[in-house]
Amino acid sequence: MSAIPLKINLYLSANEKIKDSPLWLRAIFKGFWLGILSRRELQIIDRIYYERTSNYCDETYNKSGFLDWERRAFLRFFQSYQTILVTAIGGGREVIALNQIGFDVDGFECNRQLFEFAEKLFEQESVSGEFHLAPPDAVWHFGKIYDGAIVGWSAYMLIQGRERRIDFLKKMRAQMSDGAPLLVSFYAHFYDESYFKRLLSVANVFRRLLFRKRIEFGDDLLDTYVHWFTRQEIAAEFMASGFRLDFFSDDKYGHAVGFAV
Repeated sequence: MSAIPLKINLYLSANEKIKDSPLWLRAIFKGFWLGILSRRELQIIDRIYYERTSNYCDETYNKSGFLDWERRAFLRFFQSYQTILVTAIGGGREVIALNQIGFDVDGFECNRQLFEFAEKLFEQESVSGEFHLAPPDAVWHFGKIYDGAIVGWSAYMLIQGRERRIDFLKKMRAQMSDGAPLLVSFYAHFYDESYFKRLLSVANVFRRLLFRKRIEFGDDLLDTYVHWFTRQEIAAEFMASGFRLDFFSDDKYGHAVGFAV
């Protein structure tokens, strides 16, 4: 791993100490750091988190198959399709699970460590398909049209900003057939609104001083940058990207299915 910049080290160290603090204090802390950290610095924090979290490069985990809510979504919305585009493939768990039940899968990943682990595991498990290392928030263009698509587990909420998320989905839509299903997963709101309001007001003071674009309501810092969604937000971002929201759930883990229109 390359050397970690001092500012990011300070954030990582302070973040460990603040985790058990009252919610109001965490809102101020997170707001301060969301205010002063750049998009690139937040991406570095994301990379560090996934490289330090061992299960994402664990063979047993990546061969463990679908989560319960994923299995239900695939059985309900994807059974009649064949070719699937998977973004943010991570260490390969979803790709392997889909391949094992007969789907033809292509995909891409932005984290080099995870991607290289997935490549080795795909070779070991005889997983066929086309897989690429892509820049953060970018969509690899395969030159194919897919029957369906999946934004890898929780990756949608890691994309900073509504405009970037919509652009991301538009580029996926361009590689999907009409009527194709899209599955995304995310955190759904459960904090008190006062937490987000306090965080937002603190962050945007520093954003204005640094001449940066303001953060959005629902932006947060946990171990990495995340955005918490409501049903209305998902529906609006789907619509702006060329999808119709068909299913939304915040049970167990937030996820939604839309169909390309």
